[in-house]
Amino acid sequence: MRILVNDQELDVRLEQERTVGEVVTGLGRWLSEAGLRVVDLAADGTEVSLGNDDDRTLPVERVSELRVTAVSRGEHELSALTTLVEWLDLLQRNLMQRTPETLADVLSELPHLRSTIRGLVHTMMRNEGDSSAQSALDDIASRTASGEQLSEAACETAIQKVESLRNLAVSRIRELWRPRAEAQATTRALQSELPKLAEVAVLLQTGEDREAMGRIVRFTELTEKILRVVGSELPEAGSLNSALDELMRAFADQDSVLIGDILEYDVVPAATELVDYLAESASYDRVESSPERPMEHSQRDVVRRSTPG
Repeated sequence: MRILVNDQELDVRLEQERTVGEVVTGLGRWLSEAGLRVVDLAADGTEVSLGNDDDRTLPVERVSELRVTAVSRGEHELSALTTLVEWLDLLQRNLMQRTPETLADVLSELPHLRSTIRGLVHTMMRNEGDSSAQSALDDIASRTASGEQLSEAACETAIQKVESLRNLAVSRIRELWRPRAEAQATTRALQSELPKLAEVAVLLQTGEDREAMGRIVRFTELTEKILRVVGSELPEAGSLNSALDELMRAFADQDSVLIGDILEYDVVPAATELVDYLAESASYDRVESSPERPMEHSQRDVVRRSTPG
């Protein structure tokens, strides 16, 4: 059996594999080590689904050629998020127009998008993030499926949650599409926030808790973004990650004294070291300038529609 991955024939010899499912499982492990994942399969020109028992157990001797399409994790995530944004746009329009019949049809697609939503929230929001948007989608899906007419208040709440989730997805799409530009812009933003962060301890001591918390939240969002884009495995990122974990625990304990100490002695020095490193132009060589394949028209359209001005 000939095996082709992205139209390139592999020089492999099947040993213990007896079915297409076993072959693809082995290929999947090998491709995963290279940062790729299987997205499409075809056996002798016919599409194969591993979710189908007949396809998965198809004997290898009955297949002359197995074609595999594999993409990078970034490409796969980019495609999944673009689909999610398009679905959220459709859902939002139906919620705004109060069209229960078509709304039920749109929400019937939610089960196919759950893993993308969970992955998005986990990636973009520290400590698993806020599941309120997911819960809101599940709630309206359940109520719509039972034939319940959504109230005006329920629709407005759902629209807000959908918009919040959409903004999260578009932000992640930008990170995947233009990581170098996003890294540079975020580094500049961090540079401007560092002096403000150094004042947080004083703000907490003088009762300006709201202002202090606002600065911390802003800084935390920026640091999490830069670590997503450039990679948290950077040596300069390790100490900052640890400091942020300590900061989150102090937040949970509502210990303003400890928050101030962690910021002054751990977070600010670690963040300064990382920003100084990233500010050097050579530092961005680690960051891909674009996905391996050109962005599709639908993906460019999603980003452009969401760009202010």
